[in-house]
Amino acid sequence: MVSVNGGITYENAKAREWLVANGIGGYASATITGANTRKYHGLLVASKNPPVERRLLLSKLEETVEVGGNKFPLSTNKYPGTVYPKGYECQKSFSLAPLPTFEYSIGGTEIKKIIFTVHKKNATVVRYEVKTRGPAEISLSPLANDRDFHANTIERISFSQDAGGNKTSIRRDGKEVLLLQSDACAFSQKESWHENMLYDLETERGEGDMDSHFCPGEFRVRIEGDSVFHILATDGANVGTSFERLYRDELERLEKLRTSVPGHEFLLYSSDSFRVFRKSTGSESIIAGYHWFADWGRDSMISLPGLALETNRFDFARSVLDTFAQKVVDGLVPNVFSDSGKGASYNSADSSLWFVVSAYKYLKKTQDEDFFARRLWDAVKGIILAYKRGTDGVRMDEDCLIACEPGLTWMDAFVDGRPVTPRSGKPVEINALWYNCLEMTHEIGNRLGDRALAFEVKELADRAKKSFSKFWNQERGCLFDVIEPIDPSVRPNQIFALSLPFGILDAGKEAKILEVVERDLLTSYGLRSLSRSDGRYRGKYSGDRRARDFAYHNGTVWSWLIGPYADACAKARGQDEARELANALKEFVEDKGMGSVPELFEADTLEPKGCFSQAWGVAEWLRVIREYGK
Repeated sequence: MVSVNGGITYENAKAREWLVANGIGGYASATITGANTRKYHGLLVASKNPPVERRLLLSKLEETVEVGGNKFPLSTNKYPGTVYPKGYECQKSFSLAPLPTFEYSIGGTEIKKIIFTVHKKNATVVRYEVKTRGPAEISLSPLANDRDFHANTIERISFSQDAGGNKTSIRRDGKEVLLLQSDACAFSQKESWHENMLYDLETERGEGDMDSHFCPGEFRVRIEGDSVFHILATDGANVGTSFERLYRDELERLEKLRTSVPGHEFLLYSSDSFRVFRKSTGSESIIAGYHWFADWGRDSMISLPGLALETNRFDFARSVLDTFAQKVVDGLVPNVFSDSGKGASYNSADSSLWFVVSAYKYLKKTQDEDFFARRLWDAVKGIILAYKRGTDGVRMDEDCLIACEPGLTWMDAFVDGRPVTPRSGKPVEINALWYNCLEMTHEIGNRLGDRALAFEVKELADRAKKSFSKFWNQERGCLFDVIEPIDPSVRPNQIFALSLPFGILDAGKEAKILEVVERDLLTSYGLRSLSRSDGRYRGKYSGDRRARDFAYHNGTVWSWLIGPYADACAKARGQDEARELANALKEFVEDKGMGSVPELFEADTLEPKGCFSQAWGVAEWLRVIREYGK
């Protein structure tokens, strides 16, 4: 169980975050005190065009408990120069068990608050379980909004409402944007604004950090003895059953997930949050990370083995692979879908290759030749043949190695319209992937009876393997990051030459590469993106977006890279070292990680940074823990 018991303060909790997702791109998320420290936090962030077009509709509930004539706030907020109220002073604990659960103690009154979303609906339920020895009154004041989740509300929005009984409908320009209702609390209308709420984590990121929210009134209930009640927030979606039934349904759904893959349930729950329905394709996809990323080709393909295959969710894997297979254009998998879902950007040299790797792993895991032949084989062949003849920004050279234009690898940060790490030429991981994809296509072609193609790609694979020797950096005893032109930067991209299924180097060179990676790049939670001895190395990942983008791939530790390192280590030395690594990852997840894995760690301090929950980080850590952990 991921839990925090006692000693909770605003400062030690402001970066300890939780999230529950609704399966269509929406979510509820905050910190373990309930304080919002990001503009992306909120009890109802709805996806209006699944899984994108996300809008903050309900920021939070301001809760006050009155016992014996005294009022005790349960809410915690930050305003300029102060934290008020300080509800954490009444908070006993926080846990994920498996839903975010807050426990408070006020005199003889014990309150448990549980938050969950309704699967595949833009709806959040807050459940209160109260035990009291005497009468208590609880008031709940919603803080509503209607803004893009990247934005901030500075000027007041003109809202109206239709209130009565135990609910209120909040409207903007005559249209309902938020419906709030309870099964026990009466609602009274009393409109106000809560202004200048401050988000500390946005201040640190150099982003907009002030927000204002509309309060339509309050829900109020008087309790004696034991009681359970709920507050439901929706964008108007019909949830169609009792609140108690919604709670039981979500618990049953999560229990079914847990028992399908025993062990590591908190990473399992986190892995489920990335599984989303894409409205434009009518199929499933993978959100790259929370809070601000959408579903991207590269991230989806790298994440799929851990999120879907390792967890035996083969229907999920099929749907995601099919989504991207049907969108292949000129041998390229979409790197980014447009917000509308009608268009896409094909600006990646490796997304298509990772698609082939994931498709191959799906076939090896499931033996599902029928689906592969009907839905994936044309896409795989199209990718290989397009790369061979050359496609947009990517081409096979005479030596059978792949060259690409600047900014098309996973190290794709741009500042002022220019790539920070251009890596134009022949990048090492692109060519390790290319060789592996050729060998995979050869194996699959023979298996499916396409022997002419199998023969053709085997010839290419043999030539590519021979040419790959150009990457050897004799002086440093490792691989060049890019050749033609040569870039001797010591980066983690060379690890894929060791970790992918088909080896491309002899054991002696593999051992030397591992030594260099361990000396210059390895940390407890991932690999640095650049050697500390390099003059471009940046040990801090902080400041505004420009400063962060310069550091993004110039030292910053990437969590997902621990997966390829563990594979390389296990292949070269056996599983003992990989097992130790897996156990260290598990400890982080169950403590600092709050059941998930961040996108990044600062290179010098190993402080979590970037997205607090990242798909490929979760996927690779889950895979490493399950494959190598004890």
